[in-house]
Amino acid sequence: MNKLNNSLSILQFEKVIFSSRWALSIPYAGLTVMLFVFVFRFFLDFWKFLGVALSGKEDLLVETFHVLENVTICSFIVVIMLGGYATFLRRPSKRWSLAWLENMSTFKLEVKLLLSLLSFSSVKLLEVATLTNDPIIKIYIQIAFVVSALAVAVVSKLIMHTASTPETADDVSLDSREI
Repeated sequence: MNKLNNSLSILQFEKVIFSSRWALSIPYAGLTVMLFVFVFRFFLDFWKFLGVALSGKEDLLVETFHVLENVTICSFIVVIMLGGYATFLRRPSKRWSLAWLENMSTFKLEVKLLLSLLSFSSVKLLEVATLTNDPIIKIYIQIAFVVSALAVAVVSKLIMHTASTPETADDVSLDSREI
C-alpha cells in the first residue's frame, strides 16, 4: 500500500510539473504583442521608405534596411513563438491546427532560429557598411559575410550528412522550403 501511495504522489508531482509549462503562455502572449508592435513599426518605416523613394533623397538604402530590420525581427519572433509552443506548450495527445509543426524536430527549429539571427545580423551589418566610409570596417564586414556564408554551408553539409543516416533521416532532414 505504501508503494501505491508513493507511486500516486510521484504521478501527481509529475502532473504538476508538466502542467506548470502553461506559465510560459504569459511570455508567449507578450511575444505576440511584441510582434504586433513590430508590424506597426514596419508600416511606419515602410511609409517613411515610400516618402524617401518618391522624394529622390539619398537615404533610400538606409530606409530599406529599417524596413528589412522590422521584417527580420518579426520573423525571429515567429520562429521563437512556434518553436516554443511546439516544444513546451502543446499537448502531445491532442490534434491541433499546426499539423506541419508536429514533424519538425528541435534541430530544425534551432537551425531556423540561427538563420533568422544571421539574417538580422546581416541587415545590421549592411546598414553599418552603407553608413561608414572607413575601409577597414568595410573589410571586416565583408569577412563577417564570408564567415557567415561558410558557416551556413557547413551547417547545410552537416544536415545532409545527418539526414543520410537512416535512423535520423526523418528527424533532421530539411528541404529548401523549410530554411
